[in-house]
Amino acid sequence: MGHVDIVVPVYNATSYVSRMLDTLAQHTPQAGRIVLVDDASPDPTTTSCLLDFQARRPNTLVLRHGINTRFSRSVVDGFLLTHSSWVAVLNSDLELTPGWLEAMTIACAEDVAVIGCVQHNEVGGLCHSGFHGWAEMSGIHSEPWDVDWVTGAVWLVNRQAWQDIGPLRCDVDQETGTDYRHFESDREWCSRARRLGGRVVMVPHVVTHLWRRSTPPDWGHT
Repeated sequence: MGHVDIVVPVYNATSYVSRMLDTLAQHTPQAGRIVLVDDASPDPTTTSCLLDFQARRPNTLVLRHGINTRFSRSVVDGFLLTHSSWVAVLNSDLELTPGWLEAMTIACAEDVAVIGCVQHNEVGGLCHSGFHGWAEMSGIHSEPWDVDWVTGAVWLVNRQAWQDIGPLRCDVDQETGTDYRHFESDREWCSRARRLGGRVVMVPHVVTHLWRRSTPPDWGHT
């Protein structure tokens, strides 16, 4: 299937971003284009961290927003700079593990819209952001299985599905008040995908997600 391009939205939290990029470089040597979207981080060390990584990985692009647009827009803008048929979207507070991408690409199929994986916190417990419909059952699976939705913290997206379904919502729903600029845009996209016949698949591979450790738990962080 060729190389997989990768999009990483970033907002501050330099120490966590640095750890994430170290594991990305270590465990994904054959990645295609890596797009790091700096969502107007006010901390200049964050930008320096991204530029340092770019200098070490020539296939890396750094896109910096002039204003903070939040997670969903960062993903959408980063996706526009990718070309591969499957694109990984990764939070900046992950610690990737050996074989993570290989484990996810096993589930790639024409009728699959998006693939996720299991996320644990730093002490091995199921991360809250890893709830994907039946997260409590994740330990019983040894092969990929279909779910209702997978969190956008770790996505492997079928580009054709993205084009057919449309990108993440980046607005505030005026009827429900749901703020799709950050939370719930992943769940809403998976719902659209399933309505159009696309499968949402989980693989049993585990990565570490330092959820709400990297930045304050507010609506503005990525």
